[in-house]
Amino acid sequence: MPHLKLLALCLVLQGLVLSALGKPPDKAAKKISFAKENKHETESARTKSSNNKKEPFAGVKDIKHKLDVARDDFKEHNQVVTGTTPKELENDAKEEIHEKNISFRHHNYEEMTWLLKDYSRKYSKIAHLYDIGISVQNRKLWVMEISNNPGKHEPGEPEFKYVANMHGDEAIGREMLLHLIKYLCKNYGVNPRVTNIIDTTRIHIMPSMNPDGYEMAATFSDEEWKSSRSNANGIDLNRNFPDQFFPSTNGAPQPETRAVMKWINSIPFVLSASLHSGALVANYPYDDNPSGQSVYSATPDDDVFRQLARSYSEAHPTMHLANAPWKCKDIPREHFIDGITNGAKWFSVSGGMQDYNYVHSNCFDITLELGCQKFPNATELPEYWRENKEALLKYIEQVN
Repeated sequence: MPHLKLLALCLVLQGLVLSALGKPPDKAAKKISFAKENKHETESARTKSSNNKKEPFAGVKDIKHKLDVARDDFKEHNQVVTGTTPKELENDAKEEIHEKNISFRHHNYEEMTWLLKDYSRKYSKIAHLYDIGISVQNRKLWVMEISNNPGKHEPGEPEFKYVANMHGDEAIGREMLLHLIKYLCKNYGVNPRVTNIIDTTRIHIMPSMNPDGYEMAATFSDEEWKSSRSNANGIDLNRNFPDQFFPSTNGAPQPETRAVMKWINSIPFVLSASLHSGALVANYPYDDNPSGQSVYSATPDDDVFRQLARSYSEAHPTMHLANAPWKCKDIPREHFIDGITNGAKWFSVSGGMQDYNYVHSNCFDITLELGCQKFPNATELPEYWRENKEALLKYIEQVN
């Protein structure tokens, strides 16, 4: 890590300075300033020194220059970091690199692609970018893998995934996952918790399953948002997966659906979640039942699913509350005990992705509704990140 290298360089160079000056540490420290030379002390030293003592001071200047360069490199590496300074390097294990609020914004497809490629390049030792297919309008379905050994499945290391923006007009999850990628990459080797998560889990993050729908949502007015929920063919992707109880009601799987189905069946995922918005709740399978009615439909692992959903809701500051804050005055408030619900009890959905994960693979998947807003102003994104960061990390940790 750049800051560790800087600390090591400081220690080595300090030794060279002390050796050159022949002074004990406490006096040498008074002679050398890493921020600015003391002009009067330097001139006095030159006056009192003989010609054979001028060379060490030349060496000091060279050392100062190297330290300035190293310090500049450190600042550049941490240009969006708050609370991290050279003085805190010895407390490295306790640090956590945060982003400034100004770095939160909505990213269109091109901007998202650039960000993902940039982080894959900068953090290539732990981040690997790949795609699982293309959308109707030929946009790639990007996935960022984060692992201490990216590109390889390791026996005994669980596979985890997050998917967002399945509905084009639900932008919060997309931005939360982009910031999660940035947070994990920047904090690996800095924060012990993040380092342990990445060392023990192979994480796959898909910020946008429906990039076509997002592009429409980003340009349409509020009244047109409903038409951007679906993909470019007008199909709701969360009603498009093969269902265990009913035949498909909206045709054959779409390109995005087929790509995700192939992805699910090609990697032995253990745990996953998809991020949505429109409510504030953690929703677990089954999403429907043989009657098609909105009644509780338990899986054989209902107790496990309830605990998984609760692990997220309880880590969220308000999701688990009986009367959680509600920003949308025009949308009726819904109440959920502990901030969780069985999908079919809430409302029956056939062809949902979370049921497909459970029925057709070994993956336990839940649906996370992050709030009533779908495409909030970018100025509200920092608040959503503060609310969901801990819960997103806590849920990943459930896999081990």
